[in-house]
Amino acid sequence: MLLKYEAIRVVVILFFSLVGIAGSYGVAWFGIRVNTFANSRTAFASLRGKAFPVYQIPLSAGMSIGMMLISVELLMMLIILLFIPGDYAGPCFIGFAIGESLGAAALRIAGGIFTKIADIGSDLMKIVFKNQGRRCPQPWRDCRLHG
Repeated sequence: MLLKYEAIRVVVILFFSLVGIAGSYGVAWFGIRVNTFANSRTAFASLRGKAFPVYQIPLSAGMSIGMMLISVELLMMLIILLFIPGDYAGPCFIGFAIGESLGAAALRIAGGIFTKIADIGSDLMKIVFKNQGRRCPQPWRDCRLHG
């Protein structure tokens, strides 16, 4: 399909594919950062025994990540509509969408691998602490003892 276009048009489409990948990475970075803080805040809020903060903190974090994703996509669509000539706009939208989808797929695979590694580490810690008895508290009890 790209063979019928001139070189500059192909470069612009590929550029917006790379912008889509970068946008997907940026939103994933923001999401991981916000979720890490939200998880720790939720864990400490649960120790206080109040149900509302345990519900409200993850909900607010998820909403902020969703708004970031939508804002990045709408901003890029606006930039394409305002600054790219009309005959390039459609293919640039497609290039941006493909780039964002490829970035999200790659990050999902990487996130799955990271999650599996964390799960294996958790299983190994259960084995290590299993024979320690009550002298060595479980990790979730550790926050209550020192906090």
